[in-house]
Amino acid sequence: MLERKIETDFREKVEWLGCLCLKLSIIAWRGWPDRLVLGPNRLIIFFEFKRPGETARKNQSYIHRVLLKFGFAVYLVDDTQEALNIVIKTLKVEST
Repeated sequence: MLERKIETDFREKVEWLGCLCLKLSIIAWRGWPDRLVLGPNRLIIFFEFKRPGETARKNQSYIHRVLLKFGFAVYLVDDTQEALNIVIKTLKVEST
């Protein structure tokens, strides 16, 4: 499945859950994750979408490490449902 299709499916489903799903395209600093999910109770999750079997590029891995160091959640996923499950699980944890 194409990365773009995975992202589009994910965006539609996560927005149905009441979250924002923003496409990140920071031109001046390459390597940022593809999507930023913002939700209730200060939910902030970064997602890097890849085709099955692909890994993050060197500059992406660097940005991921920086975000993790600052305490943000960063996930590399190749499946819409996997990413959606992460959001659902985090929303349930945050609401309790």
